[in-house]
Amino acid sequence: MTPPEQRSRTIRGSAGIVWLLATSAVVVFLLGDVVVRGSAADAVLIAPWLLLPVWFVWTFLFAPSVHADEDGVVVRNPLRTTRAPWSAVRDIVLRWQIAFVLADGGELQAWAAAAKRPSGRAHTPQPAERELEILRELREAATDGAAPADGGEVRTSWNAREIGLLAAILIWAAVSVAVTR
Repeated sequence: MTPPEQRSRTIRGSAGIVWLLATSAVVVFLLGDVVVRGSAADAVLIAPWLLLPVWFVWTFLFAPSVHADEDGVVVRNPLRTTRAPWSAVRDIVLRWQIAFVLADGGELQAWAAAAKRPSGRAHTPQPAERELEILRELREAATDGAAPADGGEVRTSWNAREIGLLAAILIWAAVSVAVTR
C-alpha cells in the first residue's frame, strides 16, 4: 500500500530534461555566434527559427506529465490536459505506455509515462511497471477499492501556453521573413 507521505505522484519522462538542456545550449551557442559574427539584429531575425526546436522539445518531451493524488489524475500531453477523478477511471493498464481506461469506455494515453520496452528476457523489471503499480495503489487508496461509478466529470482543455508560444514564434518567423525580403 502507498505510504501516507506519498499520497501524490508526478511522473515525467526522464529524457525530456536532458534534451531540453542540450537543445537550449545549442540554441544559445548559435545565437551567440550570430551576435559575434553578425549583429544583434541578425540574431533577432534568426531567433524564431532556432526557438522552434526548443519549443518542440519542451512541448513533446519535457512538459508532458502525469500527476495523481487522492482526487484523481491529471494527464498533461503535448497539446491537451485531461483531468479525471478516480471515480471515472475503471482501470490503469500498460501497453506501450500507461493508459487510463475510463468508465465511459474511453481511454486516456499518458505520453509522460515511461514507455514499455521490448525485452528478450522472460521478465525484466521496467520503470513503467513500477509507475503503473504506484498509480494503481493511489487509485485504490483514494477509492477504498470501490469500483468506478458512472460519474465524475472528465475535463479536457487545450494547453494554451504551448499553443500561444508556437503562435508567437510563427508570427515572429513570418515577420523576420518579411523584413529580410
